[in-house]
Amino acid sequence: MLNSLKSILNRQASTPEPTTEPKGTEDLKKRYGQLSGKGGLVLHGMLRIHSNIIENEALQGYEGLPTQLERIMWECYGILAINPEIKTADEINEEWMERYADGWVALEKMDQ
Repeated sequence: MLNSLKSILNRQASTPEPTTEPKGTEDLKKRYGQLSGKGGLVLHGMLRIHSNIIENEALQGYEGLPTQLERIMWECYGILAINPEIKTADEINEEWMERYADGWVALEKMDQ
C-alpha cells in the first residue's frame, strides 16, 4: 500500500504545468485590452477611496459592504477606461470625487 501511495505521489509531482492561458483570455484581452494589468491600480484606488470616505465620514450609510465595494470597483475601472493616462491611486480618488461622489450622495438622499 505504501508503494502504491508513493507511485501516485510521484506521478502527481511529475505532472507538467499547463503552458497555455485559460480559454477566453485572448477574447478578454481584445475586449478590455486597455485595462489589462490595471487590477492592482484599481485595488489601490478602491482602498484610497474607501479610506477617504471613512476618514472624512463623507457618506452616511457607507459601511464598505460588498455591493458598495463592487460599485466602487466598477467606477474605478470606468475611470481608467475614460482616462488611460491615470497612473496612481490618488488620481483615481480625485477623479472619483469629481465624477461619482455626487451620485452616491443622490442615492443617499433617495434612501432617506
